[in-house]
Amino acid sequence: TGYSYFGARYYHSDLSIWLSVDPLSDKYPNLTPYAYCANNPVILVDPDGRTIILTGSDSRAALEQLNAQTSFLFGLKLGADGKTLKATGIALTKKDRALKKMIKDKAITVELICQSDNEFETEHGIINSQAGGIYGGSKFDEEFGVWAKQYVSPSMLADFDARFQDDSFGETMLHEVAEAYAGGELALSNYCSYEGFGQYNSSYNYAHSEANKIALGTSCEIIVRDFGGYELIENRKIGPYTVPHLIFNPDKITIRHGGYKRCNQ
Repeated sequence: TGYSYFGARYYHSDLSIWLSVDPLSDKYPNLTPYAYCANNPVILVDPDGRTIILTGSDSRAALEQLNAQTSFLFGLKLGADGKTLKATGIALTKKDRALKKMIKDKAITVELICQSDNEFETEHGIINSQAGGIYGGSKFDEEFGVWAKQYVSPSMLADFDARFQDDSFGETMLHEVAEAYAGGELALSNYCSYEGFGQYNSSYNYAHSEANKIALGTSCEIIVRDFGGYELIENRKIGPYTVPHLIFNPDKITIRHGGYKRCNQ
């Protein structure tokens, strides 16, 4: 045809114009709908106009875990840039539909930063997480929407799945992605940014609860002595700092191993 295909739209190089409307054109009414990257391609990269991106040295492992949670007619793959998540096939299950929604969302970008160890380099310095994941918060911008971050260690999350999720491989990883996206939804609805790197704040608690609706856990009984004591979960004693996303509140204690475990105090 003589046109150049860039994944989301065709480019007519002779006329120097795009031949289709950008998927995010409704976000930028001040720009022509045929603009690319908000007319700033040096700073911004837009592989397909809609993004969940996997970065870091262990992104392939994260992709494998997420695919393990999809149905046989639905799948995920990385785009030509090696980091943009794309959905393929028919979304049959609740998890399929949730992932498709996150990928197709026009206003929220989720960056999943994946690495093999549990020391994450963040804007707040090096943070060590025994949970295998860190809620990174969300940045809101009136012009460009929301950028949400989540830091994950696929190897640690796979271990949690094997130990606590009845070998439901990828359950915890799906929760981490959904948690970042839910935090982004909150930022978008309230037109503000939310800090991450802490479990005891309103945005984290909301995001964690919403993510739990997608990556579900099972019921359990729990006995807690104190923060430095021990928990008895399904008759297995484990240390408190080995439990991912441990939350205390006056009414109940909630523990999540990939999904969500509601427990009576």
